[in-house]
Amino acid sequence: MLKVYKPLFCATITSLILCNSAFATENISIASTPKGSVWNTMSNAISKVTHDKTGMTTSVQALSGYQTITDAVQNETADFAINDVNDAMIAREGKGIYHGIKHTNLRIATRISPLQIGIFVRTDSDIHSIADLRGKIVASGWNGFPLGRTHMSAILATSGLDWDAVEEVPVHSILDAADALAEDKVDATYLAVGGPKVA
Repeated sequence: MLKVYKPLFCATITSLILCNSAFATENISIASTPKGSVWNTMSNAISKVTHDKTGMTTSVQALSGYQTITDAVQNETADFAINDVNDAMIAREGKGIYHGIKHTNLRIATRISPLQIGIFVRTDSDIHSIADLRGKIVASGWNGFPLGRTHMSAILATSGLDWDAVEEVPVHSILDAADALAEDKVDATYLAVGGPKVA
């Protein structure tokens, strides 16, 4: 997401910044999810490359969740944020967690890469399929990442399950869900494949 300066397409956010003279004298700010998340790692890498290649001052603002990073770009306290395209769409339309407030100052600057997600369980788990989640303890709530509810609901539905089929344990965010799995508080959660927290 980007404040609108002028139409431009480049392959990555870094090249977008390098190609856009509107940024030539500015400090570049990237709003990000908390440390340990995939997008925080990506944001810091982009910030470093941009600084190394241009000498511009770049910074990453680690914020509490997806709505706060979207709000930061909308309110022009950040220039960019790496976010789920679904969140960007509902923000533009003012739906869901955005409660009718249309974030019309947003646009998709570039697609970086698809992010694979999956259900994670411990190695000794007897869960081998989505259907095996029936009756299991599953991370839920996702107040810091409301799209998590949507994603997890869709994952459950692939095997004809819904939230009534599992035992819910509320978590605030993806990072909290990973901690809950590691601490044996849940049997399963969905996480990003290859994320730093997963590692």
